[in-house]
Amino acid sequence: MSNSGTNHQKFLKNPETWHEYHRLYREERVKWSIVPYEHWIKRIKKFSDSYLIGDFGCGEAMLADKFGNRVQSFDAVSHDSRVISSNIAKVPVKDGDLGIIVFCQSLMGIATAWPEYIKEASRCLPKGGILLIAESAKAIRENDRNLGSIREVVKENGFELIPEGCYDEYKFTFIEARKL
Repeated sequence: MSNSGTNHQKFLKNPETWHEYHRLYREERVKWSIVPYEHWIKRIKKFSDSYLIGDFGCGEAMLADKFGNRVQSFDAVSHDSRVISSNIAKVPVKDGDLGIIVFCQSLMGIATAWPEYIKEASRCLPKGGILLIAESAKAIRENDRNLGSIREVVKENGFELIPEGCYDEYKFTFIEARKL
């Protein structure tokens, strides 16, 4: 069983693994009819520009490319100065400081640690804050690494699911929730 601290240290010790994952991701996403981070960019544009955005497991910081200084980007490995290398279960953010938190294909590869990340998102969002998750529909459907319980874990951490924001499209499951 792997936890968030173990995962963070693993990537820090072997950043080549992180870089290889993202190289493969770039190759694969050109084949997709829907790219999850582009989907969330469209959704985020509908919220107030005053909302600070936390990109948890940001990878190559695509949200920061689009929204600039509104985004605090976190990942196990920092590939540039915009990304804070961090255990996503313990990001350096004050309670309630972010208005939107995004997990875009950043939960499925972390073994059993992902519920810790949802708990941390709840800590970082104020009442009414928005949680946006995009993951592989197959991973959720097949209960891969316990992601099949993702909706329940989101609710257990103080969120209500927004029905019109929760659906499967193409290869992905999109989940939108509001902190109670």
